Amino acid sequence: MKVLKEKMVFGILKDTLKILKPMILKDIAEKIGMDISTVSRVANSKYVDSPYGIKLIKSFFSEGITNDQGIEVSTIEIKKELTSHYNDFLRPILTSLNVPEEKINLFIESQLKRSLKPWSRYFLQYNPADEIEKLQMPVLSLNGSKDTQVNAKINQEGIRKALIKGNNQDYKIVELENLNHFFQECETGKINEYRKIEQTFSPTALKEISNWILKRI
Repeated sequence: MKVLKEKMVFGILKDTLKILKPMILKDIAEKIGMDISTVSRVANSKYVDSPYGIKLIKSFFSEGITNDQGIEVSTIEIKKELTSHYNDFLRPILTSLNVPEEKINLFIESQLKRSLKPWSRYFLQYNPADEIEKLQMPVLSLNGSKDTQVNAKINQEGIRKALIKGNNQDYKIVELENLNHFFQECETGKINEYRKIEQTFSPTALKEISNWILKRI
């Protein structure tokens, strides 16, 4: 336990799991000079009493992920933050679509697992502005004003700044009124409205695209 306490900087025995730093079985095994299988067996069968309740020792172990500041963060903390985000963002959407609570919980759990995989971490950390800056070709950027999945103002401002930084001289950025994520005319732009819309693609968006192309032929 002495080694565990040393490793769990600001951990559950001292403060809270929120800032628990990553700790893996291999580190402890090397520290105390024992085989990793022995440490694993003990961690899976022994409990410790703490100010926050009785905890299975295994629950203190987690992998680490390096954030964009170069700081290694425990996956325990990341899971808590993601769970909160998914409950705030995904749960209301799925509930509005009459998805059963049990299936919502399973879906959120699957999203958590997927989000911690290397490709998902790359995707979430990827900044498209880095590539947009390099574009030296004509650019047309369209967004619907009622797009609730990709906010038009925030994203178009980012695209505009990246193109200006890259000194692109030929670009057009347009926010199309009353169009949703799929460039359909809509009332709210919310996901649960998609299935009620018969229109495939707004003529307004089609005209904007065709006019832009024809000017460059």
